[in-house]
Amino acid sequence: MRGKLYFLYILCFSAGIAIGRFSSFSFNIILISTAAAFAAILFFSKKELAPIVSIPLLFLALGFLLVTLSLASIKGSISSRVGDSHEIQRIYGRCVSSIGESGGKCGFFAEVRDIEGEGKHWKTKEKVYVNLEGKPGDDIYPGVNLQLDGSIEKPQMSRWLEDHGACAYFSAKSIKNFGRADPVSRISNILRKKISCAYEDIFDEKIAGFMEGVTLSKLDKTNATILSNLRQTGLSHIVAVSGLHVGAAASLFLIIVSILGISKSAKYIGASMMAFLVLAASNFRPSAMRATLMGGLAFLGAILGRDYDPLTGVSVAALLILAWNPLALFEKGFQYSFAAAAGIILIFMREKESRGRIKGILAACAGAQLGIIPLILIRGESVPIIAVVSNLIAVPLVGPILLLGWISAFLYYLPGPLSKFFSIIPATLSKVIISSSSFLSKVPCATFHEILGILAIISYLICLYCVIRYSKGSKLFPVILSLGIAVTLVLTSIMPVPFARKADRLVIMDVGEGDAALFIDRSGSVVLVDGGPRDGKIISKLRNYGVSKIDLIVASHPHTDHIAGLVSVVDEFPVGRLIDSGFPNKSCPAYNELLDKVHKASIPRTIAREGDFIRISDTTEIEILYAPSELDYVPENPNNLSIVMMLKSGDFRILFTGDIEQEGQDELLKFHPDLNCDVLKVPHQGAADAVTESLIEASDPEICAISVGRNNKYGHPSRKALRIMEEEGSMIFRTDRDGDIEISPSNGRISVKKNGG
Repeated sequence: MRGKLYFLYILCFSAGIAIGRFSSFSFNIILISTAAAFAAILFFSKKELAPIVSIPLLFLALGFLLVTLSLASIKGSISSRVGDSHEIQRIYGRCVSSIGESGGKCGFFAEVRDIEGEGKHWKTKEKVYVNLEGKPGDDIYPGVNLQLDGSIEKPQMSRWLEDHGACAYFSAKSIKNFGRADPVSRISNILRKKISCAYEDIFDEKIAGFMEGVTLSKLDKTNATILSNLRQTGLSHIVAVSGLHVGAAASLFLIIVSILGISKSAKYIGASMMAFLVLAASNFRPSAMRATLMGGLAFLGAILGRDYDPLTGVSVAALLILAWNPLALFEKGFQYSFAAAAGIILIFMREKESRGRIKGILAACAGAQLGIIPLILIRGESVPIIAVVSNLIAVPLVGPILLLGWISAFLYYLPGPLSKFFSIIPATLSKVIISSSSFLSKVPCATFHEILGILAIISYLICLYCVIRYSKGSKLFPVILSLGIAVTLVLTSIMPVPFARKADRLVIMDVGEGDAALFIDRSGSVVLVDGGPRDGKIISKLRNYGVSKIDLIVASHPHTDHIAGLVSVVDEFPVGRLIDSGFPNKSCPAYNELLDKVHKASIPRTIAREGDFIRISDTTEIEILYAPSELDYVPENPNNLSIVMMLKSGDFRILFTGDIEQEGQDELLKFHPDLNCDVLKVPHQGAADAVTESLIEASDPEICAISVGRNNKYGHPSRKALRIMEEEGSMIFRTDRDGDIEISPSNGRISVKKNGG
């Protein structure tokens, strides 16, 4: 009963926060006044019911009050008032979040205590989001004290900014360490660096990047294809240290020390320390904080010899986190973490009987999914149906990978080859997850779109309930049978599973006056170069070509006819990584909108740099040949800020040129005189000032593909451009006449298929 009461309290507390966040002030006053009056009447008329009603109402009012005060402090902050000025300001504060690096830029939240500017000085305590050109030094990390020079941007309050408790953006021109961080942050930073260095030397590049994601929540070195496969199969939580990791690490630790016969007190104290270590490695994420608080309460109760009620534990953990930061309620990680925990707890509290380990793991997976799937549907998000299969494979391996990976890193700093030998185990387990997600990601229609998918989800949830019901007994067969039926239902809704493609495929898509090119290699890896204008029907075209996830998006330059369509692509598909030029364009608001969505979706972003090689799969890589971030000057023409790159898959070579014009082409050819390729994506819709004889001669393409709108007002493609390409002997295809242009190499020959026109 106690646990149910606490759970009721956290529900009322959360309801109060939600009311205060989204309702008008007058409505809030009326609601709270009515509730208070009702509680008072009830208290005097039926005193035996007073605690049952008045305490939940008290939590409702408390949640409302806290979020109201939080929002008022954000909107009335000093940063909001000084943000109108364009003068350089200096702020002193502390980094309070992980630092997201995006190529040559980074961003993080900072808690400000001092602001200097306009000849004034303010003492404050508020949060801003810092944008910094370039990468921070090694002495900048979460928890460190900072001095930042720059300007506070006039805050256009977005829900994302408010939900993170921040009041403004701060564009930093310089940043430096200003005083030591607290001991916990320093130790955590040192350990993260040591572990990362050990991984680089112990494991190969792909495994090292994956291990950093699983054990440290670092994604900057994680392979783009692996990331998109994980997102496609509902496993992106694997590479974000969370409550799952905390629970897995603490549970494995308890199993190991129990075998060794260590005393009860030492065992639970050690498990608490292990949970805190994982929490520190996660940079104190809310989901990891929840699990650590729950674990700490459970271990404390065990040491004191008291029974532990997990429903009370999860409710108290939620109350503590929300009391500290009520706006955490609106963070996706917090919501999913507590939904999963509540699903597991509500299932396990149904009986006191002990379970076998296998049935316990299966029931825990079932409970977590029962909690999360309804939340995903309520949020209106796409449910990866295949996730119900992939999670059963991957989740039990997270704990062993985390602990064994850390042990391998520790052994690396001891003399001898022991670390290399020991690392075979976590590397093998990592390959199991990587390979299974790669295979399952090729399943067509693996997301929640059709009626059959709805039926599969409903049937699956029913079978999960059967798993819980039958896991009471001693027999394992009913549990396996229920799961087998569930998995079969899911696979039936999305079969057949195709084998890897036998040939590469390039599609220059007809998106009107703009550019969008799709490349799918023989292994099924997907690259999307630009997305066309907003009305270019990019989503339907991608689905028609069987795309369900995108390993890499390349945004060549910030022009609406190349960028706008990518905004909806990021909303609709799992994306592994974004590469862009890093140069904003005030006349292209879609660029900022794209970056905002990429940031919110936690998609890794890289700014292109000349000489970079991006490995997409075992057969496909991209070489950056021209990147504006590497130029000694900023071209006046935005088209010359385009990324130029060569995509290579086996012997098949494609040159993507964005909208680069003569000035940029001259700079490109100065350092890359040989651009020989099979296919040239012609720059700037074949404009007269964009197709030069030098570029065509240097690339010598067999096929020139022009993405151009029908009857466009610019007269694209120009007669001059067509003449230059014809004189070189290239075959010319154009989307205004041919529709989508499919190009595939086969047996040393290149075939072209025209779809529409």
